Amino acid sequence: MEKSRNTKLITEVGNRYTYEELLQLEKARNATVKTRGLREVVEKIEEALQNFINKQKKRGAATVVVTTETTSTTTIPETPSATEPITTETNTTPPVDVVVTPPIVTPPPPPSPPAILNFSDLIQENLSDANGEYFRAIYPKKQIYIHHTVSNGNPLGSINWWRKQANGVAAFVVIAGKQFTPQATYKDGDIYQCFSSKYWAHHLGLKQEHLLPNGLSNIQLNRGSIAIEICGWGALSKNADGTFSPIGYSQVILQANEVQRYPKKYRGVEYYQKYTPAQIESLRKLLVYLCDTYKIDSTYKGDAIFDVDRRALKGENGIFTHTSVRPDKSDCHPQPELIAMLKGL
Repeated sequence: MEKSRNTKLITEVGNRYTYEELLQLEKARNATVKTRGLREVVEKIEEALQNFINKQKKRGAATVVVTTETTSTTTIPETPSATEPITTETNTTPPVDVVVTPPIVTPPPPPSPPAILNFSDLIQENLSDANGEYFRAIYPKKQIYIHHTVSNGNPLGSINWWRKQANGVAAFVVIAGKQFTPQATYKDGDIYQCFSSKYWAHHLGLKQEHLLPNGLSNIQLNRGSIAIEICGWGALSKNADGTFSPIGYSQVILQANEVQRYPKKYRGVEYYQKYTPAQIESLRKLLVYLCDTYKIDSTYKGDAIFDVDRRALKGENGIFTHTSVRPDKSDCHPQPELIAMLKGL
């Protein structure tokens, strides 16, 4: 068989080659034939596959992508059905970096600005300068003093007393407390104005022993300051049944939730009536307005303002309490909520 193929090859090309060369030529020719035959087979397969794909398209099957690149693989079911798609997995697509975007967090809305003093909310209970209830004279204002009334929540109690006494003792405003009767016409936190803050009245009651040597006088400190009164009983005593009464007013009963306790006592007393949140808020509005109007320093001067404070007696610019200049007074007591408000001005 091998000899016959060699003879045929010699017959075609003549005697120009040796036997070995002729063998190599025959092998090369056979390889060419095989390659050509293989290519024809591949082309027939591709043609058959394309015909199959076209039929599948007509039936509504999924699209098949065929590529001859070695990095792709095509999977074809042995017995494809009309509803079974042919899956193609392709590795030619480069990997894509996945960027994870963090969720968008909406920040909370900014807090509402603190309310300011609304003059239309002030209740006018004008005192009379003609009757000597205050002094209609203008002096520069450098200080504000906070007092409490030692009374129930009705501001008219103090205002009517000032009217009756007519001795020039009064305050610029009085802040109402809780209603102690259902018929009360005032509300907790209401502000009653007695005269303009640019005028003055006696409110400190300083005696010579209270003053600094060669310091400001009682009249000078009163003229240069503004008084704010908060309605409240102040110092309390505890009753046997767990309720509380103002010292000297045993008929008045307060509950435990109205009481501020000082375990180490403040000015010798353990219990005081609390200033209400509404009163503290009204006080804040007044302080903001007055400090802005008269350029009074609103910086909290520390807990020293709840004891005799030489800065107050010197007439230093700022906010003080009656206890800052009087060792025999307890208004105002250092309630934590009050201090927090003063620190926040």
